Amino acid sequence: MRLGRDAFYATDSLDFESALRHLQAQLTVVASTEDFHEGVTAFLEKRAPHFRGR
Repeated sequence: MRLGRDAFYATDSLDFESALRHLQAQLTVVASTEDFHEGVTAFLEKRAPHFRGR
């Protein structure tokens, strides 16, 4: 959650195109985390996720 929130607020002073590029880069970072994969897997398996902060 923190990564997403920080990425969102970092775009406040950017123009639209720059903000999109920044958010895309940050999404790539988030998608490489263990918690991201746990969240997607838990959703598909219809169970509660077990996040570890990694």
